[in-house]
Amino acid sequence: MRFLADVPVSPKTVAWLNASGHDAIHAVEAGLATAKGEAILAFARRENRIVLTTDLGFGMLLALSGADRPGVIIFRVRRVDSRNVNRLLLQVFRQVSEAKLHESIVLVEEERIRIRPLPISRSSNPARLSHIDESGRARMVDVGGKPDTERVAVAKGEIAMRPETLALIQEGGIPKGDVLAVAQVAGIMAAKRTHELIPMCHPLLLTHVAVEFAPNEPESCIEITATVRTTGKTGVEMEALTAVVVAALTIYDMCKAVDRAMRIQNVRLVRKRGGKSGEIVLEKS
Repeated sequence: MRFLADVPVSPKTVAWLNASGHDAIHAVEAGLATAKGEAILAFARRENRIVLTTDLGFGMLLALSGADRPGVIIFRVRRVDSRNVNRLLLQVFRQVSEAKLHESIVLVEEERIRIRPLPISRSSNPARLSHIDESGRARMVDVGGKPDTERVAVAKGEIAMRPETLALIQEGGIPKGDVLAVAQVAGIMAAKRTHELIPMCHPLLLTHVAVEFAPNEPESCIEITATVRTTGKTGVEMEALTAVVVAALTIYDMCKAVDRAMRIQNVRLVRKRGGKSGEIVLEKS
């Protein structure tokens, strides 16, 4: 298999892959030491390589890019030293075929490996980043000419914690109060104020915001789902994502006195509808 290792991945992992019969190259060797994600993906596409990275942002970039996209393996682990990464890669190779690796986003965590197909693009042409003008400067997109349509976005995420912390939350034993009630209000408030946090977002009149929690005892985490609706000229993906993140941060703040090792993870857009792109489903419920 052919791989391109992003900068945070150890060159020792590249050497190990090559010694194991693969064809791997490090971003530094490829002249990509300071390259942005788009450049790394473009290089991997040209050379038919699977990207090894620690950056969850690559998942969003893949959703924005064209149809000809590389597979990506994303490591979300505490230790990214070569021994741990090599061990986890062996698990990936045992569970996922080469063909599937080229067609998937593989999220590798200490206790599990998640596999998601690359998002389906409606165009074979790479999408332009609409918030960048011809000179490369950031801009706010002019949506004045767009029609008003119903817009819906659903985002999800998780906050992992010790089993004892999860039990305290469920029993109402956290000293600061009802954790999930406060986090729900925080997520709704954050969705309404997203334009104050994200520079190029438009102020929107939201018609509905829902933030829901699902305690997952086997995985010792709380799964968070945010659904946002409006009728307007631009989508509400950022509002849904912001609601998830702020709800998770609120849970952390409420519980940090008993568990500072909580981890916010796997925040992603799973579905959107409205506008010229119609309905896009990145993950089935």
